[in-house]
Amino acid sequence: AELREMDEQFYVVISMQSFKRGMPLLPAYPDEHCLTEIDAGEPFGLRRWVRYEPSTKKFQLAQYLPIFMQRLGFEIEAYNSLDGQKLVPYQCVVRRADWEQMRSCFLEAYPLQKTAYRRANGGSGSPGVHEDVLPKFVTPTAVNIQ
Repeated sequence: AELREMDEQFYVVISMQSFKRGMPLLPAYPDEHCLTEIDAGEPFGLRRWVRYEPSTKKFQLAQYLPIFMQRLGFEIEAYNSLDGQKLVPYQCVVRRADWEQMRSCFLEAYPLQKTAYRRANGGSGSPGVHEDVLPKFVTPTAVNIQ
């Protein structure tokens, strides 16, 4: 229990949900063909957006978040496990000190992603992000021993 408390001070668990209309978006590089454009992003240099295409078939927040932050000019490592247990795909863990350095930039940019997501996909839903959530772990599937 004491180690878990130390982990909670050292790391922050981030969670994303509600991307029912496709993968979340990323800020587009200047030479990249964009999926959608939003005027609200113009003052931040975040007018153009592209769809995130994961390297695996399933979405993994631990892969998406570092790419999102890299496109904002930050480097962050995100992990898909905590205390040796694998997190659900829509959660990741980052070092609290790293997160606190870039948190305000993320919180400024991420609502623009939500706007671009709604513009690109229609509807009112968009992926939400929450920080300092309780970790949810993948439950091991039963193994048949014969």
